[in-house]
Amino acid sequence: MKLSPLVMRTVDSCLLILTWGHAHAGRPLSVEDANVNETGQGHVETWWAHSSAGSRAWTVAPAWSPVDGMELAAAFSRENPGQLNARAVQIKWRLTASQDHGCNWGALLGLSQTASEKSRPYANGLLSCHHPLWGSFHANLGSVQDAAGFYATTRGLAWERSLGQVTLHLESF
Repeated sequence: MKLSPLVMRTVDSCLLILTWGHAHAGRPLSVEDANVNETGQGHVETWWAHSSAGSRAWTVAPAWSPVDGMELAAAFSRENPGQLNARAVQIKWRLTASQDHGCNWGALLGLSQTASEKSRPYANGLLSCHHPLWGSFHANLGSVQDAAGFYATTRGLAWERSLGQVTLHLESF
């Protein structure tokens, strides 16, 4: 299903309005955690990436929780020098309660679109485990539709550890 530019602009505008005045910075990880914002709260993740091939991309990703256990999110990317635009919208659910000492589960469904290509669905199962000494471990297992219409398996692992004002993280996606 290809989303029209008008639909995407409407979704973009709604997400901005919903998160305006309620957002704070989040840490940018490609691997999703299994947690969501508190009801009525939001955050914005933003990052700049540079590949060894010379391309540069700027991404902004707002997220907001309208109800307990659910989060609506979007991502907007601009890549140079090719002027390639990408966007995604997703809904994430926290399936089990978050724990300071233990694990919880989540799931997400989304649509992504690059340039003028058709929208591609994706889904992920999420696991987050937290420990006060070791930090947090996140695992994702999912599926995404490729350009040919087939589904490919996706997986990711991430570890993050807070050291006061600095948070270290390693990930493989």
